[in-house]
Amino acid sequence: MNFHDKKSLVWLRPASPGKLNKNRYKAPKAALKYKKVSKKVRPVSIMIPEHMKPRRQFPRDPLKNLPMLPYHPPNFVPSARVTSERMNQLAISEHKELWPQEQKLLQHVIRLNERSIAFDESERGTFRNDYFSDYVIPTIDHEPWTDKNMTLPHGYATQLIKLLQEKIKAGVYESTSTVYRSNWFPVMKKDDGGIRIVHDLQKLNSVTIRDSAVPPIIEEFVETYAGRSIYTVLDMYWGFHARVLDVNSRDYTAFQTPLGPYRLTSLPMGYANAPAEFQACMMFILQDEVPHIAGVFIDDIPIKGPATRYLGPDGKEETLPENPDM
Repeated sequence: MNFHDKKSLVWLRPASPGKLNKNRYKAPKAALKYKKVSKKVRPVSIMIPEHMKPRRQFPRDPLKNLPMLPYHPPNFVPSARVTSERMNQLAISEHKELWPQEQKLLQHVIRLNERSIAFDESERGTFRNDYFSDYVIPTIDHEPWTDKNMTLPHGYATQLIKLLQEKIKAGVYESTSTVYRSNWFPVMKKDDGGIRIVHDLQKLNSVTIRDSAVPPIIEEFVETYAGRSIYTVLDMYWGFHARVLDVNSRDYTAFQTPLGPYRLTSLPMGYANAPAEFQACMMFILQDEVPHIAGVFIDDIPIKGPATRYLGPDGKEETLPENPDM
């Protein structure tokens, strides 16, 4: 949940015992409060100076040394990252539309590209700076802001501290000394009952020069996948954190925590230009595959399978001459 959702969790106090005895021992509740349109913060619509624009380049052909796939894939051999347990979690064998040899080939591809796959935040990577310059947040001249922190729920103090420490260890947060201080608060996740940290970047968004690029129109985007015999989707793990912030822009995201003042080191969730920038980065990486093979919707990469099942004159699926089981 972020400020694009126009909602946040508000922690409500229990009813006063003197006013409503039947609610005397009820626990605090959480409710959704929607931000009014009149309070929506809009970025500044002026030209972005050239020196603030990100640079994207290919220092070399990343596909030049791409290995050829075997016609007879080997049996899966576990590694330190792709363990047998993790491979079982992918449940490849449950996809009965894949023949056994095709399942082995998929396991082989995953094993070959294990450095590109993250199973938890500690394995998350970042875009290399020889491909992408560190992102500079384009802003107009402004007075620094120092927001007062919201009161944090004491019942989640231990969980919050643990989450902060995990993000510090993962390099998402770094300590700082700065005049800026933005608000932040935790929200509860719907799926696993955990918590998520939300950064209130409305002050930053109000002085940010707008990047007007937008993701594709979802209806048109999805329509191009109709009629495919198979397709899959890659999810960029914590996508925005892959985009490194320029060191001179990081203090704009500073916030006070029980562990001291910290700032983000990567593109913040809730920042006005974050979707446009990440969309542009992924389009740049996959430019040779879009739109005939893959599509980009911010951090989701759907891949198009063939429009046919390669049926022969006898109505049976064709196979490779080198391997009749694929």
